[in-house]
Amino acid sequence: MTPDRSNQPPMRADELLLELEADPEFRNARAKRDEEQLIRQREYQEEERRLVEALQARGYRLDSIWDLVNRAKPYTSALPTLLEHLQLPYSPRVREGIARALAVPDASDAVPRLLDLYRAEPDNAAKNGLAVALAFHASKLGMEELLALVASPQNGTSRIFLLRALSESPDDRAHSLLRELEGDPYLGREARSVRQRR
Repeated sequence: MTPDRSNQPPMRADELLLELEADPEFRNARAKRDEEQLIRQREYQEEERRLVEALQARGYRLDSIWDLVNRAKPYTSALPTLLEHLQLPYSPRVREGIARALAVPDASDAVPRLLDLYRAEPDNAAKNGLAVALAFHASKLGMEELLALVASPQNGTSRIFLLRALSESPDDRAHSLLRELEGDPYLGREARSVRQRR
């Protein structure tokens, strides 16, 4: 157990780390946390296996959908596989990765499907990924649709990913909505930030 240091001067970071490393409770908690993280990683790998194998069959070298999300080179031939798998019952984290991987120019034809999935998605993580993809393709959405998505509280905090698309629009309605959202407890800070950057 960590000793009481209330009457002593503040510790330097390296001293605190040494003290924590000497504490068996801290070491045990860290080991347990590391083990749980490893188990989660293995579960994700197993869950993604079918998707990864389908993408590997198309010639993509990757171990996870997130490898594709972070890829700089185009992956046009992977898009049909991604759209197909986005509609399968993966965990929210995997569906989030698939959706984020569709935030590329070649996926613009997928916007109507992404929009349907976004509206129906109940999970925050997956909805965030879909919002990222929709924000990337905002010009295909049209201003009426974009305004409706951002104005709807049903879309929760995922709307934060759509705010930049609003700020980049010359449409006065977009900036009016951003001003309105500045008072929102979840979106207000980002709404102010994107308006100021503009």
